[in-house]
Amino acid sequence: MPPALSLRGVCVVFLLFAACQEKPDVPVARDSPADSPADSADSADSADSGLLPMPWDAPGFWTDPGPLKNRLAPDRVDPLHWQVRMATSPDGIAWTASPDIIAYGFSSLDLLTTDQGVVLSGVIEFIQDDTVLLEMPSVFALVSQDLQTWGSIRFPIADNTRLWVVDPGLRMSRDGALQAHWYGTDAEGNPAGQPGPHEVYRAVWDGTTFRETALLFSHEWLADPSICDQAAEEDSGESQEWLFFTLEGFVVDHAEQDGPDSFAASDAPPYEFVNVPWCVEEAPDSDPDSAPDAAGVTVYAQNTGGGGPPWRVDVAPDGTSTRETLYTGDLFGYDNCTSPAVTWYRDQYVLFCAVYTTH
Repeated sequence: MPPALSLRGVCVVFLLFAACQEKPDVPVARDSPADSPADSADSADSADSGLLPMPWDAPGFWTDPGPLKNRLAPDRVDPLHWQVRMATSPDGIAWTASPDIIAYGFSSLDLLTTDQGVVLSGVIEFIQDDTVLLEMPSVFALVSQDLQTWGSIRFPIADNTRLWVVDPGLRMSRDGALQAHWYGTDAEGNPAGQPGPHEVYRAVWDGTTFRETALLFSHEWLADPSICDQAAEEDSGESQEWLFFTLEGFVVDHAEQDGPDSFAASDAPPYEFVNVPWCVEEAPDSDPDSAPDAAGVTVYAQNTGGGGPPWRVDVAPDGTSTRETLYTGDLFGYDNCTSPAVTWYRDQYVLFCAVYTTH
């Protein structure tokens, strides 16, 4: 991918309405072990228990080709610039790339792992047979239970302030709420090129749809927001949300929660040579129920410029960090892995990437 086009909000300049690109113990919506997906829960049972029915409780959630059916491989006959690809590893060190292409024309990945399957939200590359971009504001996602058969879903957003949903992500909060967050704008065209301020919004699932609840953070320029819980210091009983984002200049910065629905910029220096972050409380673990190894968060990010292997960055509570590449060499044949996300699922580590195929 050309270095100048690697940023999610910059790289998909051909996107008509939304920008593109660029994000184990992963926050999991959990009733049963993550490597043994359960049968779909009955919505009535969820209501009787006082819990909100989740979107994946609906029949056909995991199997319906859905609104992105014209992007799912192998049905796509005129491949687009982006490929959603996957690799697996028994130890998080030695990775084997799947030869299969999950989908085309989808990037800026964000990952939610549930007991029943995985949900990859992201941004859409505009194509001529599109109708989905007329359905904004929405979060679109690819979904699968077995990592072989993929469907897609649209999550509409009610009570929205801004029309376009850019670089969206989904997560489970500590209190069990399903949340969406995104960079919101009213401007058509390339959102990364829009004048500031750039604003991050949140919506919460109410059992039937997402409803916008807050403007979380504003910055003169940002893209690629990702929110996760900072693991609490031992015995402190305290935790807070951190918001990571790509900052102008192709670096990653973060803000820290200073209220129920607000964030303040951190004093820590930006994280250089990486961009398009996706963060989790800690790196995925083969024991998903284990306690966090240490306070802080883990960020997966693409190399600045998009080329080469992605990075894992472990960030301490004071903002200091250590980093390492996830692999060496060229895993997918195009010498890039943008918006990386990693989870532990079905007894293996799984890496998802948006691979840019036009140089």
